[in-house]
Amino acid sequence: MMYIGDKVDSKEHEIILALIHQNFSLTATQSFSLIALAEQQRKQAVDCFQFTSLINKEYSLEQKSSIN
Repeated sequence: MMYIGDKVDSKEHEIILALIHQNFSLTATQSFSLIALAEQQRKQAVDCFQFTSLINKEYSLEQKSSIN
């Protein structure tokens, strides 16, 4: 989601790290590793289907509507 606008600035990256840390109770190191893994997956993806299909399969309608 953070690459929708094709650019990610450092402030946006910090906010995302903080949200991951807060919402998933991860350490800063774990949050950073998760972002790095997601970045690797994003670079290898040819489209968004592999990501959106997981959300569609695993999230309820209420959870989907809360994703910003």
